[in-house]
Amino acid sequence: MKIAINMCYKPGPYGGGNLFVKELGDYLKKNKAQVVDHLQDKNIDLILIVNQRKHALTTTFGPDAALAYLQQKKDTIICHRINACNTKGRGMKELNKNVQIINAIADQTVLIGSWMKEAYAKQGIALTKRTKVILNGGNQDIFNTKNKSKRKGKIRLVTHHWSNHYMKGWDVYEKLDELIGKKYADKIEFHYIGHKPAHVHVKNIIMHKPVSGNTLAKMLKENDIYVTAAIDEAAGMHHIEGALCGLPLLYRLSGGLPEYCKDYGIAFEGTEDVEEKLLELIKKKEQYQKKIKTYNNTTQKMCSEYYRLFKELITQKKDIVKARNKTLYQKNTIRKMKRSLAKLYLQHSIKAIQHKIKRQLR
Repeated sequence: MKIAINMCYKPGPYGGGNLFVKELGDYLKKNKAQVVDHLQDKNIDLILIVNQRKHALTTTFGPDAALAYLQQKKDTIICHRINACNTKGRGMKELNKNVQIINAIADQTVLIGSWMKEAYAKQGIALTKRTKVILNGGNQDIFNTKNKSKRKGKIRLVTHHWSNHYMKGWDVYEKLDELIGKKYADKIEFHYIGHKPAHVHVKNIIMHKPVSGNTLAKMLKENDIYVTAAIDEAAGMHHIEGALCGLPLLYRLSGGLPEYCKDYGIAFEGTEDVEEKLLELIKKKEQYQKKIKTYNNTTQKMCSEYYRLFKELITQKKDIVKARNKTLYQKNTIRKMKRSLAKLYLQHSIKAIQHKIKRQLR
């Protein structure tokens, strides 16, 4: 089995997609599969598209290249993993358009949360007929409860995000910052690991630079409760890593978070009830510390599901090829796709420049 993934791993704290590529690649290699990040080989069985942005730093080839390969080797399967969805306020319209373009050539879609099915359906974006949900998982060799701090004193909250997007939960984090300053300075600390929006200024949250791997795990274990307030997050890795480190979850009822966090902590709606739910979780902390030990969204579980899916798709390749839209094999299909991608990239570049100018004029 030879798998081509359209993204290369970049060491360091560069988000969940980056980690996914490394963990899945390592697992596949351990199970005797060959893994490449290019389309130069002639015997690729399955192409996995995980990065929809063709011009991103870690993208190694785009969907147009995948389609060109398919036209040369028709029995290659194309699998599309979608790890995000644009909703109001997230500013990722080009993502949804890219997803539509890729879905037109994909044989199989993998979603990282059930919520995404409904989110895409509401926006009128069709997925492939073959659709499967595989939940994200964290590496238990790194994120675990070994040597977890048995500390006393203030309750320590923690969260971590690579992205500096405000919808990562900053309305709630600002509220907690305010509450700590007014009422809980002698009882609660809040540690934030990662990037924050440039316009946000906090007084009581203890900020830390982004870190990854064992350094991140060590820092997480020094806390008591993991907070995630992200809005319309498809899944993410942050709360998974916190849970695997033994931290009960205070999570927002939004996006894919309930699917990952339910039964392992207490949910809240937003800024209005986060204080009440936090105090409830603090009271029940020991109860949820016992429960969190059974949390099982692990890399091993996730990767084994992908491996089984890939074997199944390759076994069924004859039927899959028969069911394809034959226009995929026409040369002008690639030209149309390239034009669509070029237009999207130009629009995205213009928006990025406009955003940069606005920030400089503030």
